[in-house]
Amino acid sequence: MRVARFRVAPLLWGGALMASACLIGCSLPRDQGPADDRQISGDAAWKRFQRAADAGDFAAARAAASELTRRFPKNGSAWNSLGWASERAGLEEDARRAYQRAVEANPRHAKAWANLGLSFGKRGDLRGEIACYRRSLKLRPHHAATWQNLAAAAQQAGRKSDLQEAVRHLARLRGPPPRKSLAPPEHEPSAPLIRFPEAAASPNPAPAKEAISQEPASPVLPPKLSENAASPAPATPSAP
Repeated sequence: MRVARFRVAPLLWGGALMASACLIGCSLPRDQGPADDRQISGDAAWKRFQRAADAGDFAAARAAASELTRRFPKNGSAWNSLGWASERAGLEEDARRAYQRAVEANPRHAKAWANLGLSFGKRGDLRGEIACYRRSLKLRPHHAATWQNLAAAAQQAGRKSDLQEAVRHLARLRGPPPRKSLAPPEHEPSAPLIRFPEAAASPNPAPAKEAISQEPASPVLPPKLSENAASPAPATPSAP
């Protein structure tokens, strides 16, 4: 069966940033651990990255993110942003290496772990993909998009116990379905699960938000998408 995946990217797609994404969060997002993202929040290169990402100029976004990694080599979000921009530019291997550097710089960077997992999945390494999602979920146990991706990868890998666990968590996170959706699901239970990317790291990722909001209530999930790379926390706390 074919499975679609979601990716975690740092782009601002416009619209309100969804709370479940937890991309921007407070001045120091919990999933960022000890890394101080405030050091790059006001940097000129970061601002250039955001402008280029918003404009869809991924080459320029990648150049700005590369500068950030040179200036802040131990900042996980700088590397995660480079991974996201590289992926958008079609440089998958560069993206994977950048995500790897992100989790090495900050092992508590949940979004980078999720992005690295999706990167492994695109290479056909389902074991590596699932392991990375597990690491991400230890840091963000209530992140629905990552459970969604884990379910899709587990289904593709034939890991029934992992799939059942992910579906149980998704059911709890989504809560009971509304009355109108009690009718038989439109999709067959055997349909492949789809992976979604994590929410964008920049303010207001509309695409990721839309994809997650359209997830069916049944175990049959939509395609996997990547979460936007974690953006540094703003000086003033803002709603994710």
